[in-house]
Amino acid sequence: RDPSYVAYVLVVTFMFCGQFAFISGSSFVLIQGLGVAPAVYGFCFAAVAVGIMTGSFVTSRLAGRVPGDRLIMVGTGLGATAGLVMALLAWSGVTGVAAIIAPMFFFSLGLGLANPSAVAGAVAPYPHMAGLAAAGLGVIQMSGSALYGITVGHLSDGTAGPMAIAIASA
Repeated sequence: RDPSYVAYVLVVTFMFCGQFAFISGSSFVLIQGLGVAPAVYGFCFAAVAVGIMTGSFVTSRLAGRVPGDRLIMVGTGLGATAGLVMALLAWSGVTGVAAIIAPMFFFSLGLGLANPSAVAGAVAPYPHMAGLAAAGLGVIQMSGSALYGITVGHLSDGTAGPMAIAIASA
């Protein structure tokens, strides 16, 4: 019931919702919609993973020098901007691998910046029940993300639109 805990949990949850939207929809969009070869799709997916790793690496180097809430604001701002760019490209009919992967790289970079600090912010105030705080965060994060991913899968039409809208709304 702590508003601070809830806010941190929502950051983690919605950033992962955007990631799960990509996981759920990208194969349909890239392979079926744009005709990307499955092997090339793997490289596209790897580029997005590099975004998360880069953001997490940067966060690990800045932790202690830059407040966690500032990293969260930068990460969520980057994620929101990237999601909106992807949605605007999809809405305007701009198609292609770069129109999906480039914004998603930056969304994932934002996830890597925001989520470690958000998890720490959610759990740190509760050292006497850190396991419970982490478990509550995990259940909400994964349940919300799974529902988000399922929704994207059901709305998928082979275009980037549904996936991009889901990422932007996350």
